This record gives sequence, C-alpha cells and structure tokens, in this order.
Amino acid sequence: MASKTDSKRQGLPRFLERFFEGMTRLDVSALQLAGVMLSVLFVRIILEWTLESQKTIETPTALVLFLLYFASVLAGIFFILWVVTRQPPLVVATVVAFFSPLLWIPPVWDFIASGGKGFTLLFVFSPPPLTDALLTACSGCAGVSPGLRVEVLATIVAAVAFVLWATRSWLKAALAAVLIYGFVVFQALWPAYVQGYLHHPYTDVYFTRELLSSYALWIAAAVLIPWHASTPQKQRRLRWVRILHYVGLGSFGALVGFRVWEHAWPGVLLPVSATLASVALAFKAAVDVNDWADAHAEKKSSTSAFPLASVAGFTALGFLLALAAGYPIWTWVALALALSVAYSVPPVRLRRHVVPASVILAACSLAVVAAGFGVGLLDQSQVTELFPPRIVFLVFGFIFLAAPFKDIKDVREDRKAGTFTLASWLPQEKARLVSAAMVASAGLWATWLSGISWLFGLFFAVAAFWAVASNRDSERMEHVVFGLEYVFMALLALHLSGLWVMA
Repeated sequence: MASKTDSKRQGLPRFLERFFEGMTRLDVSALQLAGVMLSVLFVRIILEWTLESQKTIETPTALVLFLLYFASVLAGIFFILWVVTRQPPLVVATVVAFFSPLLWIPPVWDFIASGGKGFTLLFVFSPPPLTDALLTACSGCAGVSPGLRVEVLATIVAAVAFVLWATRSWLKAALAAVLIYGFVVFQALWPAYVQGYLHHPYTDVYFTRELLSSYALWIAAAVLIPWHASTPQKQRRLRWVRILHYVGLGSFGALVGFRVWEHAWPGVLLPVSATLASVALAFKAAVDVNDWADAHAEKKSSTSAFPLASVAGFTALGFLLALAAGYPIWTWVALALALSVAYSVPPVRLRRHVVPASVILAACSLAVVAAGFGVGLLDQSQVTELFPPRIVFLVFGFIFLAAPFKDIKDVREDRKAGTFTLASWLPQEKARLVSAAMVASAGLWATWLSGISWLFGLFFAVAAFWAVASNRDSERMEHVVFGLEYVFMALLALHLSGLWVMA
C-alpha cells in the first residue's frame, strides 16, 4: 500500500521531486545563501558591462542602483513564494538562490541574438500604461530586451514547479505565476513612476536616493516579514519601546529639518522611511548585544552564546537602508550603533556608572536626530553646519536628565553586577522621586531653550513628575517615561518647524 507521502508526491517528474526534496535537506545558513545571491548579482553586472552595446554602469552609484534593483527582484520573488507555499523561509531562500543564475540569461541571450552587438541596459523612464505593459510583457518599454522576457518566462516556470512540489495545487501555482509576473513588470516600470512623481527642481539629485531607498525598503520588508512570522514569539525579543525611542528621535530630527529642506518635498519620502527603518533595525541589533552583555555581566560565568546571526542580519539590513538614504546618513547611524555598543559591551561597558551612561545615551540619541535631520539636505555633509545649536543642547540635555529613570526596573541586576545607578545607590522610593524630578526638570529646561510657553512646560513637568513618581510597576516605568518623551518631542518638533506655535 502506498503511503500518504507517496500519494501526495505523485504528479511531478521524479527528478523534480528529488531535486526539491534535496533542496530541503541542504545544510546552509542564511548568510551563505546571501553570499551566493550577491555573487550572482555581481556576475550579472559584469556580464552586462561586458556584453552590452553601451557601458551604462560607469559610476559607483549606477553599480549600487542596479545591484539593489536585481536584489529587490530576488527579494520579491522570495517573498511571493513564501506567501504562496508557506515553506520555511530558509527552504524558499535556498530554492531562490539555486535559480538566481537565471539572471544571467538576458545579457548572454541578447548578445547572441544581436549578432554580437549586445543590448544597452536601461531603466524604463517612459512606460506605456500599466495594463498595456502587463498584456504585452512590456514590449513597448524602451530598455526591455528580448532576453529579459526569456528570463522572466524561465523564472515563472521554475516558480511554478516549486509551488506545485510544495503545495500540489495548480491554483496556487497559477497564482504564484501571476504575482511574480506582475511584480517583475511593476518593478521594471517603478523608476518611471518615481520620476513622474518627483516634480521639483532637484529631481536628478533626489531621484536616485528615492529609488535606492525604495529598493532597500522592499528588500528589508521581504526578509523581515517571513523572519518575524516564522520565529517563535519568545525568541523575537524586539523590545519595541527602546527601538521606538530612537525612531521617535529620528522623526524629531526629520520634522525639525523641514525648516531647512522644505524645497525637497516629496523627494525625501522614501529616504526618510529608509532612515527610520535603518535606525530601528540597527538598534534591534544593539538591543540584542545589550541583552547578551547584561546576561554575561549578571551571571559572571555565562555560557550563553552571542546572537551572531541576529546581530549580523539586523546590522546589515540597517546599514543597507542607511546607505540607500545617503552615505552621511550611514555614518550617523554607524556612530549611534558604535556608541550603543560602547554603552553595553565589556570591557568598555559605560553603563556601569550613571554619569557616563547618561552621556553616551544622550550622544547616541543626538546622532540619531542628526541622521533624521540630514535626510533631505542637498549636501548631507552640511548637517553639522545647518543643525541648529539649540537642538544639540536640547536633545543632549533632555536625554541626559531623563536617562536614569530606565535603571529603576533593573535595580536588582545592577546591584548584583556592581553597576552604579541612582536606583542601585538610593532606596527605591527615593530613586523614583529623584528620577521623576530629573524627567520634570528636563521638560522645564527644554521648554526654556526652545521658547515654548512656560505654561505648557510647567504642565508637562507636573504631569511627568506625577506619572513617574506614582508608578509602582517598575517594569512599566520605561513605557511611561518614553511615552512622555514621545509626546514632548513631537510637540517640540511641530513648534520648531513652525507648524504649531506654542508661545
């Protein structure tokens, strides 16, 4: 009698069955698969540059642009196949990596078909209507070669075979084919849609960053969504409160920046999004490092393994997004991440004493604000020249004064590890009152520096003192004070950008 597995596997040629089953048994890591696909992309670029009729990839920017375009296509195919089949992400990534050399078809095919003349690699800037492009495989799009159509067809055939093997459903296989075809065509037309949307004098300057940011955001989303959905909840450890703290500071910097780069709108929509996402991902990596260092310090002889895969993955995605938004943005995010590591990791571990811990947190926060502020500048190297000095003092002072509150919930661990904080030095009730007073004084001081009405500042200070001093749940203390910080920074940004006058 045939087993259920045997009956389920009927319908595909036996060699395909063995092939895909072999894919599931390969012992490979996500890092290895990323290396394979990156190598494939570089070979594709080399083939294009060697065999095309004109050398369009002449600058580092053009190289990065085409690399991110191809990477975003692979990420989209990976995401569609994962959604349709719901196979483990690593299995889907293995299949995509194996078939990724199909990207080599267009330059070789076009070179042979043209009798050795080659075909110029171009982005589509004058597309036909989307319906026409979908119905004709973009035959009316300048820059789309016959080799590209062959590549898309081969990719769809490979995807259909994988979906049939994974689901035994022709309906899902057809759905995957339609989704992949529509996605690839839309990606080909996307540069034209972006260019048509950016109607301002600096289109050429901002067009590239907008396009790079869109590709980087899509790659990050296509990787993170399957990771999040397939990871057990207890292993995610996203620590949204701390991550949102830095995202809020980046947003604060961007809102303040409106006073400098209003002319760039809407050419900063995607770069701003990429910057905020890069901050979130970089600090997810920082939180993982901090948690590991805390456990190591508390247990003295901890055997817990360093979360290398998580830290490397989130750092890489964060840096990719920051680079897409602009190289200077990358430097600010990298600085903030380096400061956060110095805060957590032995032997430096500046968090062992309350004063250097507050200084490093304030400096780290200031770097994130600078990243958000600089997104829309024509010359991002001017951040230090155009960044208002009072914002520097305001952010640094506010975070420095408000930072000690977060140690209240960790008082037992800090005392055990020999860390000097207000909470480990003073009795818990006094530490709570002192922290509440520091948060309140931060609001008053920031009110004076920013020129906001003293009535508003006094109201905030009283509310902050009451919220912190009356909260007996030390685990929720962080949420309370971060919530106060978000509200204050948002109102302050609106005021300083001239969108809401609070005088």
